Amino acid sequence: MTTPSSMLFRFAVLLLALASAGCGTSPKTQLYALQASPVPQLDDGNRAESRLHVVIGPVTLPELVDRPQIVVLTGEHSVHASDFNRWAEPLKAAFPRRLATDLARELKSTRVRIQGQEGAGDADLRIDVDVLRFEAALGDFALVEAVWTLRRKGQPPRSGRSFVRERLTADGYPALVAGLGRATAGVGHDLAGAIRELPQER
Repeated sequence: MTTPSSMLFRFAVLLLALASAGCGTSPKTQLYALQASPVPQLDDGNRAESRLHVVIGPVTLPELVDRPQIVVLTGEHSVHASDFNRWAEPLKAAFPRRLATDLARELKSTRVRIQGQEGAGDADLRIDVDVLRFEAALGDFALVEAVWTLRRKGQPPRSGRSFVRERLTADGYPALVAGLGRATAGVGHDLAGAIRELPQER
């Protein structure tokens, strides 16, 4: 015979089980890539910069952002590393590849590689990049600041700095990642301009 007390006990157990199941549900982790659109198939042109064999690297990134979680600014002295919004691959691999793709598009060249990549051996021009800031605030801005050095055979090194800030027109992580991609492309634009200004070999 079922007593009122036993029914109450069973009801309490059922409620506890339902509550436990609800607590075990967590948001789905989203993965984001910093990749650019593939460079169209190009025939190296007659311009000097398009014929250069360019290698990007080494590239350094701030330790603050070199982690799986996407780090966003939440205040003047505060940040948040999102456990549910992550990079699909390490930034130390994604950033140089995105930069190389953007630079290749700027130079209209098929001869831009990253350090360690097949075919990156005997380069005409090497580019060292030290990323000082790689940061963004949701719904506000994305920013990349970097110092770089161009090292061309037979010429003294040439150094420069890029500071690229992109306004975000939408909230959320997709817009933030897209903004960081555009800011990275801005660094590629600066590098292409500096390469065009290098003295041409006779």
